[in-house]
Parts: sequence; structure tokens; C-alpha cells
Amino acid sequence: MPVLTVPAPLRQRLGEEATDNLVALINAADDSVGDNVIKIAEERFERRLAQEIGAVEVRLNERLGQVEVRLSERMNQIEARLDKRITEEVAGLRVELARNRSDLIRWMFAFWIGQTAVIVALFTLLRSRP
Repeated sequence: MPVLTVPAPLRQRLGEEATDNLVALINAADDSVGDNVIKIAEERFERRLAQEIGAVEVRLNERLGQVEVRLSERMNQIEARLDKRITEEVAGLRVELARNRSDLIRWMFAFWIGQTAVIVALFTLLRSRP
């Protein structure tokens, strides 16, 4: 804080006590102005900070929206590929089951024919004995 000096002619005219009171008044006003300047600067800073935070939030929300859209598209692509792959695998399993079923039926017929031949042979053998 600068030192305030009162010129001698003014000091003589006002008197020592009035001059001291005037200096005290000016110093108090100077302190008050300094406090007001700091308060105004703080308010401006807070307002500007709030504006910047709001702008950052808007940009962040826009960016999150874009990421969400891309993620959704990517998930849909993966889901489509997975559905296609599952469909292909199920179709392959059905073909394999059909092959196994036809093989099983062939073996069953071979077994039944063999069993029938054995039974017919036994009946024929038993009939030919007196």
C-alpha cells in the first residue's frame, strides 16, 4: 500500500487531526476498493468457470452420445454376425443329426434282417426235425 503524504499547505489548513482523519478515510476507502475489486474478480471468475464447465458438459454429452451410437452399431453388427454363425452351426448340427439318424436306421435294418434270418433259420431247423 502506498504511503499517502499530505502537502504542507493542506495540512496547515486542515489541521493535524483532520489531516490524519482524511488519510485514514482515504486508506479505508482504498482497502474497501481493493476488497471490492477482488470480490468482483472472484464473481467474474466463478461465472466464467461455470460457463466453461457447462460448455465442457455439453461437449462431453455430445461425445458420449456419439460413442453410444457407435457402440450400439458395433453391437448390432456383432449380434448379426453371431446370429448368422449360430444359424450356420445349427444347420450343420441338423445335417449331422440327419446323417447319424440315417446311419442308425441302416444299422437297425441290418440288425433286424440278421435277427429275422436267424429266427427263420431256427424255425426251419426246428421244423425239419421229427
